[in-house]
Amino acid sequence: NATMAISVLRQFLYERSSLILRTQTIIPRGWEHSKDFPPHPLSVYGLSSLTYGILGIWAYWMYGHNPLFIGMEVEMVLLCFQSIASFGCDVYTFGRDSIWKVVDRITASTFVFWQCTKLIWLQMSALEWGIWCFTLIIGIYCFK
Repeated sequence: NATMAISVLRQFLYERSSLILRTQTIIPRGWEHSKDFPPHPLSVYGLSSLTYGILGIWAYWMYGHNPLFIGMEVEMVLLCFQSIASFGCDVYTFGRDSIWKVVDRITASTFVFWQCTKLIWLQMSALEWGIWCFTLIIGIYCFK
């Protein structure tokens, strides 16, 4: 029944969007009394958010003038922006409600969507396609 399918889809989209647009932290109250709260920005945890940006800058430095595939520039920008969003959400506002939670979720969702589109337009061998699909499935599973 088409009406039932539309209703289920509408409910799913409503639930997902309300989760993505929440500014509340998932860190339980009481953690702010821990000796490790908040995490130090220069700790391994704090610096781990910057790995996205480092990869984006490295890709630009190595291939910026001769991209390996169409859209590589978009990916470089997404990686750098994800680094900023991740740091803002996971380090700067750790344990506190913040708009950075929304920015990080939207950026991560955009990046996942971007990776999915590559399956359509990026030429790959069967092995590369298989590895890509496996990695994407694992990533989506971990993301939910």
